[in-house]
Amino acid sequence: MTSALMTFLIALHGLSTIPGPASRPVVSSSGVHRTQDPAQTEEEAEQRQVIQQELELLDTHMRIDGKSDNAATHYRELFRELINRRYTYDKIVNALYAREDEHLTDQALYQTPEMAAYINEVRRYRALIKKAVDAERVDFGLQREDGFNMLIPHLSHMRRLTRQLKRTSRKLRLTGNMAESVEDLALILGMAKQVAPDRVLISSLVSAAIASVALNEIELALTDRQID
Repeated sequence: MTSALMTFLIALHGLSTIPGPASRPVVSSSGVHRTQDPAQTEEEAEQRQVIQQELELLDTHMRIDGKSDNAATHYRELFRELINRRYTYDKIVNALYAREDEHLTDQALYQTPEMAAYINEVRRYRALIKKAVDAERVDFGLQREDGFNMLIPHLSHMRRLTRQLKRTSRKLRLTGNMAESVEDLALILGMAKQVAPDRVLISSLVSAAIASVALNEIELALTDRQID
């Protein structure tokens, strides 16, 4: 066998051992080569599917007119952001729940990095909440013709935003920033007012529950003599 032929066969063998796209290593941000985990890829695909289904549900059952004076227009933008970041939020809030299970005092809990990450996540939405609350009217475009089958997808998002603003308000109160703390409570009360006009019993109940969150925080501030 000639040396030229041997060189050709060696080169050919080398090409055949190059990994294809399915098994090609991935370079992480640290520069370390790692093989992509098929299970992780499958989980991410499932998460994207769930997010897409929730977005479709939102658009199907809320016929919002899209006008800027309608609070629901801004809420829809906000809800879509919440849905798109749902799994990121889940990780943040689960880490926070783990710290809450340690039964820390409020002062200690609100100094943890888990709470800091949570507060930073909530701040992403505050401007849109304010824009929605300041709107002249609210019409979520509920499909009342569906009767008992009518879905009201915005209520769960409003309750979630209420819980988030409750924590940011308390954080601000504990650090002595009462002006912004009260602003967050005002946003909660504004959301409660905007949920009530749905003319649906469950919406009225959710509205009352949202308002009670703000009132409880006000009572705590009065008890601690942080507001007059």
